[in-house]
Amino acid sequence: MNTGNFQVKEINSKWGKQTVLLLVLVIIHSSLSALDVNQKDSQGSFLGENILLLEKQSPDLSIQDIITRDDFVASDVPVPNFFVSDYAQWAKVELSNSGEAQEYLIELSQPTLAEVSFFFVKDGVVLDQLDAGLSVNASEWYKESVNFIFPFTLDQNEEASIYIRTRSGDQVAMPLKIFERVSYQEALFDQTLFFGIYAGIFLVMMLYNIFVYFSTRDRSYLLYVFYIVVVGLTQANYLGYLFPLIYPSVPDLAVFGTYFFGAFSGVFAVVFMRYFLRTNKRTPMLDRGFKIFVSIYFIATFLAVFEYHNLSYQIIQLNAMLLAVFMIVVATRLALQGYRDAKFFLISWSSFLLGVCVFVAKDYGLLEYSWFTYNGMVLGSAIEVILLSFALADRINQLKKEKDQEQAARLIAIEENERMVREQNIVLEAKVENRTKELEQSNNELNTTLSNLKEAQSQLVDAEKMASLGQMTAGIAHELNNPINFVSSNVMPLRRDLDDVFEVLSAYEKLKPEDQNLKRAFEEIEELKEDIELTFIKDEISSLLNGIEEGANRTATIVKGLRVFSRLDEDALKRADVNECLDSTLIVVKSAIDGDVVVDRNFDESLPRINCYPGKLNQVFMNIITNAAQATKKNGKEEKKVEISSSHDDNFVYIRISDNGVGMDEKTKAKIFDPFFTTKEVGEGTGLGLSIVLGIMNDHKGKIEVNSTLGEGTEFLLTLSRSL
Repeated sequence: MNTGNFQVKEINSKWGKQTVLLLVLVIIHSSLSALDVNQKDSQGSFLGENILLLEKQSPDLSIQDIITRDDFVASDVPVPNFFVSDYAQWAKVELSNSGEAQEYLIELSQPTLAEVSFFFVKDGVVLDQLDAGLSVNASEWYKESVNFIFPFTLDQNEEASIYIRTRSGDQVAMPLKIFERVSYQEALFDQTLFFGIYAGIFLVMMLYNIFVYFSTRDRSYLLYVFYIVVVGLTQANYLGYLFPLIYPSVPDLAVFGTYFFGAFSGVFAVVFMRYFLRTNKRTPMLDRGFKIFVSIYFIATFLAVFEYHNLSYQIIQLNAMLLAVFMIVVATRLALQGYRDAKFFLISWSSFLLGVCVFVAKDYGLLEYSWFTYNGMVLGSAIEVILLSFALADRINQLKKEKDQEQAARLIAIEENERMVREQNIVLEAKVENRTKELEQSNNELNTTLSNLKEAQSQLVDAEKMASLGQMTAGIAHELNNPINFVSSNVMPLRRDLDDVFEVLSAYEKLKPEDQNLKRAFEEIEELKEDIELTFIKDEISSLLNGIEEGANRTATIVKGLRVFSRLDEDALKRADVNECLDSTLIVVKSAIDGDVVVDRNFDESLPRINCYPGKLNQVFMNIITNAAQATKKNGKEEKKVEISSSHDDNFVYIRISDNGVGMDEKTKAKIFDPFFTTKEVGEGTGLGLSIVLGIMNDHKGKIEVNSTLGEGTEFLLTLSRSL
């Protein structure tokens, strides 16, 4: 038969039956005997062997359902361990008081439990109840300890029962103790002192490594600080200090924090180890394994978000143990290869591994629940952060040693270079003398060639200017043609409509006061107004006049832009508005830009006026914008776009012209400012446009930068000084 946690097999022998009978008597005696709270040996010790258990019960059972149950089974261990389960676990403690009446406390030191309820029952009646746990607002149960405590009072010779219900998504144990109020303060002081020492170690290590990071700028120290913070928060959450002290009114966050901190402490451990030991370079095959462990942590966290708490907790615990072993394997392999930092890491990580293994083994029942097994991971992490700080300190010495060796090798190389230079100087002096004579002869020939080239270049520059002038003339003619058509096409309809209106006016003028049949005359005029649709004519005249006005305004705009752009021959330095230069250039080159090319204009309206050569700047803008528009026509994309923007700071004005055209490779980009270099077909360009642009920018003591990606587009950034 199955009795709670005990499996009793049928025994045919006489001695076997006596053993079973004795065991049953022991269970019955345990279930009936009451714990005397006044006995000093019962205070401050685990009550596991003095409590009755009712395991794996439906979460929906009420205290009234449990009180009537008679199938409680006595516990045979100091701390009952229910492992990871979705069920509710119940415990019953029978209490009596042989001494004077006073206040007692029963403590459950498992602060990560999601649901905990205490019930004080006497004669089958619930006299007091306390609901606690991570799923309950901490202000409703937190008193003076992060552990769950339930105060009660027993009069002399009074008997009562305390029922404890627990349920959680992680490992569930019942480390129960009873204290007098005074003695509990001493235990609470020891508990707080332990956490204070632990937190102090982490705070000192964090501040120390932050200081070292700012001194060395080594990223491993910064990553270690993040790791210390996450591990410290994880252990503080495990010991129960975060929820009631930091966010007591957010129980959902408290429940999720158990899984979140456990997972992300492992993730940060992986990040720090990979950077500290440089596993991606030293052992790339094993380094890929870390990605698997990190992925498992994220999967477990994802499961916790959707409240698969039991499964998430088991995955995190198992993954933590396997990861710790894997990190030991990686560190051992690197240590055997002679890496000094791996040896330090191996020693420090082994302490944390031992703590993790002890903690997980306690969760799975392989080790007995005790103060040491409960705090094994906490102690291991404290030792680890201290030893890893030593490892990082040794890293400074190691880097210094490597730097000294590098400087010594560099000094030897410099001395060797000096010797070689001295020997080569003797040979070079003789060669230089001979070469000088050859260069003098070549120089004379080059001067003659240069003179010829300057003459040819002057002719080509004039040709380029004429081409620009022709482009400007064609653009203006095209742009003026449209608004003039607005006016000319509206004149005839306007004349026709006015004739109709004049006809109505003439009819009114023919009317005379002495006419006898005025009514008939007015009716005829009304018929005339209907025949010519006078109301429509009024609207049409207004529309035609608007069209004529629009054409006139556009003509005025074009003329203004032409007036600004026409300063091509101005050589005097003067203050000008760069935005105005850009606008006038856009008007001139508008005809060169197809209707499917979108020009995105984003100008800084607060742009200051600068000293410049306005006419020459117009030529720079025209060449670059025209090239950008032509590049978009070849990209084969549905959207053809040219973006033009201006901005400034205290010293410079910036003009950015970009397109989403065909772009350039590095080889082409290196040649675009060379004279006569062009990517256009023969006869379509002289190859001097961007060469002239570079010359004009040099005249302005400005800078031109080009960023281009083949197949994506090109960007020109022009920088002009405000103090030319």
